[in-house]
Amino acid sequence: MNNANTDFDRAIEINPRRAGFYFNRGVARHTEGDLKDAIAHYDRALELDPRFVGAYINRGNVRLALSGCGRAIGDFSQAIALDPGRAEN
Repeated sequence: MNNANTDFDRAIEINPRRAGFYFNRGVARHTEGDLKDAIAHYDRALELDPRFVGAYINRGNVRLALSGCGRAIGDFSQAIALDPGRAEN
């Protein structure tokens, strides 16, 4: 995943206001097992785009893995509120 990380870093350098780049970097970090860093990238994606449903879902999944249901429920609830049709994820 190192090449992907390098690509995401470069994309963010070019356009640091694009939420999708941070989301993708979060996915890469999550896949590598760096869950705390993944949350930081999902947080940044949500700062840039508070309606980014996928970032809420993924951050909820990471929070669930790290500490159980507590904060994950808030992320999942927000994702459902924004896009009820995506509940199957």
